[in-house]
Amino acid sequence: MRAAFRATHPETPDPAELIEFAPADYFARAKMSDIFEREAPLEIDLGSGEGAFLVAMAAKHPEHNFLGVERLLGRVRKVCRMVVHHKLTNARLLRIETAYALRYVLPHESVTTAHVLFPDPWPKRHHQSRRLIQDGFMEALHGILVPGGELKIKTDDQPYFLWMEKVLERVTPDRWKLHAHHWLILHGRYTCKARKPLCEACIVADLCEWPEKTVPA
Repeated sequence: MRAAFRATHPETPDPAELIEFAPADYFARAKMSDIFEREAPLEIDLGSGEGAFLVAMAAKHPEHNFLGVERLLGRVRKVCRMVVHHKLTNARLLRIETAYALRYVLPHESVTTAHVLFPDPWPKRHHQSRRLIQDGFMEALHGILVPGGELKIKTDDQPYFLWMEKVLERVTPDRWKLHAHHWLILHGRYTCKARKPLCEACIVADLCEWPEKTVPA
């Protein structure tokens, strides 16, 4: 996928352009030093959207590095400029599909925490194969998380929450341990369009440590 910024004046690049991580080779896994110069725990925001969560977390936890993964051009440009505006040195953006980033770009055993906030629920039955949380997603994510790493998911769609539980039930016995999953009704909060109480699900899964752990090629 093409980078969000195209250098028009290489001698004086747009500061926001420097926030984007554009891999030199999209067919080989990057090195941690390619993404961030300093060594620090890496958290990723999969589908970073408008960037509010990524920017807030980077500002709150300067001791960690944060990488947002987002495929939409306009959003990547906007969030890069937000990072510059807030003078954050520990946040970057990668413009690419989430599944591709996990399987082919991000380094093995490099991520301490992966965040997935309100992924598209694809409510129609014939669209459910497009949902992000699938067995294959969990397998790919397993390869990039450090032993003991975490996956943190939030959704406001109850059917999707139940779908996630089933996915995690299938993968948790061998490679994951599920230590928190609940459906919480937050009274008094409303969505912009549906005008109904906002329901928030939170699933947290730990990557298990075990001797026979293998890293996919």
